Amino acid sequence: MLFRSDVVYNHTGESEGSNFHKIVPGYYHRLTNTGGFSNGSGTGNETASERSMMRKFMLDSLEFWATEYNLSGFRFDLMALHDVETMNQIQAMLEEIDPTIIVYGEPWMGGTSPLPTSMRADKENLSDMNLVGAFNDVTRDAIKGSVFVSNERGWVQGNTTEYNKQGIMYGVLGGINHPSLTQISEWHLNPNQTINYVTAHDNNTLFDKIRLTG
Repeated sequence: MLFRSDVVYNHTGESEGSNFHKIVPGYYHRLTNTGGFSNGSGTGNETASERSMMRKFMLDSLEFWATEYNLSGFRFDLMALHDVETMNQIQAMLEEIDPTIIVYGEPWMGGTSPLPTSMRADKENLSDMNLVGAFNDVTRDAIKGSVFVSNERGWVQGNTTEYNKQGIMYGVLGGINHPSLTQISEWHLNPNQTINYVTAHDNNTLFDKIRLTG
């Protein structure tokens, strides 16, 4: 039996009251120019994975879960708030423990972040990450309509535009560069990094979208 874990390293439950902040104030979290907690997570604060000890915390805890509980995969919440180097080190460490362990996440964030765009583990930098997978929101929205526009229809509700057609083809092709995808920007680049899905724990489900657009 395979067990995968949803890991949320991108923020802490408390900000000033968090144990990380009590240990070294301002180190484990990213701060704004005015000294407040940056809120790229949309939940009050965001952690700083690019800093050595936060990175070590992530690596050490993941190693423990992978070896102690034999978990087969890890899904990273708001992965774009983590830096590329940390995600590559995580993937390499877990592959050494068990080459079948999969590492994937949400290639976006919940707000704005001071983390430089060149360092973010997001869509634009997925090609710099070794076998780290990412959710395919292109095909998701092509199938059921944008998750940000509740009354927008997708392919299953009859919105058979060329863009939606190509969005579905993008998922079938596994995100690879293909001459038929003239309106889609291929950013997965590798089928092993493409997580095709229609519904997850966020936003309206496929059932919800069909009811909202009926």
